[in-house]
Amino acid sequence: MDDALKQRIMALRKQDQKNQEELDKLESQLVQLLCPKKKDVCEPYYCAYRYTDTCPFLKEWRGIKQ
Repeated sequence: MDDALKQRIMALRKQDQKNQEELDKLESQLVQLLCPKKKDVCEPYYCAYRYTDTCPFLKEWRGIKQ
């Protein structure tokens, strides 16, 4: 395999990982702003607001992810 191609692929993977880390930080900030329970991390499987579809964070996050 071409070394330049391998290096390009590895660089893109690192960039993708860095972008994911930044997205995770921003998601956490949005959770802190909008979570009715004032959580730092969204735990939708344990949240009554998810089941009643009244969670402000999840509504915003769904809109952003689309």
